[in-house]
Amino acid sequence: MSIRIARFVLDDPSSKNALSLKQAEKLAKDLQLKSSKRNFDAVLVTSRGSHFCSGGNLSDYAGMKTPMQGKLVNRKITAILDSLSSLPVPTACVVQGDCLGGGLELLGSFDYVVSVPEAQFGFWQRKIALSFGWGGRKRLARRLCDSRLDQLAMSSRNLSAAEALANGLIDQICLASRAEEAAEQWLLQTASLPALPLEELKKSIGKKVDERKFFEKLWWNKEHLKVLQKFKR
Repeated sequence: MSIRIARFVLDDPSSKNALSLKQAEKLAKDLQLKSSKRNFDAVLVTSRGSHFCSGGNLSDYAGMKTPMQGKLVNRKITAILDSLSSLPVPTACVVQGDCLGGGLELLGSFDYVVSVPEAQFGFWQRKIALSFGWGGRKRLARRLCDSRLDQLAMSSRNLSAAEALANGLIDQICLASRAEEAAEQWLLQTASLPALPLEELKKSIGKKVDERKFFEKLWWNKEHLKVLQKFKR
């Protein structure tokens, strides 16, 4: 089976890869987040420059005339990141630079995160007098327990890559020369497994699930029947 990986590169060094609505909409278009038919089996997001993502594009927000303009932009970016988080294929990102503020809310949208050793992770929302603006708390709760997430949000301090790994914020640390390869290996292995269980698992994240109904919904799906054929006497 040939696994097709869709790739997206955050590449705006002038803004330290800040996530504007324009950039978020480009990500949504390139990764076909609104389409039910996709020509890929996995997603890999990387970056260029000193930052993976420095958060929201504050220059864009500073030019807005009314509070509602900013609120509407944040709602649109939230919807895009929610769609990325629930995409029914394995997703991974490679953090090749610092990841700050809203960048962590983007990071929380991925199933697997590989980081270079020198990356810094900063819960900076409070430093700019805000809180999580893109639905990041619920996504980051997949990785951090509530009490730890609260403490980091209150202190607004940076975590080293080693601390981020110990806390579960990221999944793997690799040298820059191997980081993308490591993410690809995880994607290839994960995407080679039956797809329907992954799709249903991702739908259930953050929700209380009736395990019996969840299991029975999957029972005798085409991929499962294919496995059962191997055990017929």
